[in-house]
Amino acid sequence: MLAPREDAVQALVDVLSGTGRAVRTGPVLTVSTVTGTDRRAAALALRFGPAAEAMEGYAVATAAAAYGTPFAEIRAISNAVGRRDRSSWDLPGALSGLSAAAAALAAGIDTLTAAVRTSGSAGRAEPAGPTPAGTS
Repeated sequence: MLAPREDAVQALVDVLSGTGRAVRTGPVLTVSTVTGTDRRAAALALRFGPAAEAMEGYAVATAAAAYGTPFAEIRAISNAVGRRDRSSWDLPGALSGLSAAAAALAAGIDTLTAAVRTSGSAGRAEPAGPTPAGTS
C-alpha cells in the first residue's frame, strides 16, 4: 500500500470540490478481474473498505513513487461494484464528471503545483507497510 500525501490530497479535494460534484477520497482496491456479484463486493468492502475498485492505478502509483514523482488517481464512477447490471450504469454521468474534473484540474494547476512543491521530497508517497495481496 502507498500512503498518500495528505496535503496533496487536500489540494486535489479543494480544486475538485469547485465542480459541485461529490468528491470522495480513500483507498482503491486493486483487483485482477471485475467483481461481478454483490456477495463478493460486500466481502471486499468489509475486508478492505475501499472507495473504489480498479486494475490499473496501483502499478502507475508504484512506479511514480519509485521515481519520486507525484501521482494521483482520479476516477469517475459509472457503476457500483457488484452485480454487472449494465442498465444501472451511468456512463454519460461519469464522462460528464470526468470532464468537469479535467476542467477543474486545468484551472487549478497552479494550486496543485504549489502543493506538490511545498513539501518537497519529504512529501513523497511511500510504502505504508506490508500489503495484503490484491490491495492498493
